[in-house]
Amino acid sequence: MKWPKQQAILASSTEIIAGVLLILGLATPLSCMAVVALMSVAIITVHARVGYFIFLPNGGWEYCASIIAVTTAIAVSGPGSWSIDNAWGINQTVGLIALPVGVVSALCHLALCWRPQTNTPSA
Repeated sequence: MKWPKQQAILASSTEIIAGVLLILGLATPLSCMAVVALMSVAIITVHARVGYFIFLPNGGWEYCASIIAVTTAIAVSGPGSWSIDNAWGINQTVGLIALPVGVVSALCHLALCWRPQTNTPSA
């Protein structure tokens, strides 16, 4: 990735902030989009080449995919009756686009910041 220190700060901040928002049920569709984007980038950049199972060295992609599935389900079904979104009457219809927007965001992020290693012979 270009700018590795900034990327690490951005990724960890996104995990913490989106996770707290999901726990509170606040801005649920937006936080689901952020988690989908984050896990999609993790799958493409690290976990896809390792294999499926999480117990493989460097972790496989199945755990990240299950997080994407769960956050998509939360986005589609809504945060629930105990959430802040529900208490404040925030409309949840945006949750239907959480998966596609998250994936497109991840692809845009990768197009701007990811430079995969190439196996070029050294001269």
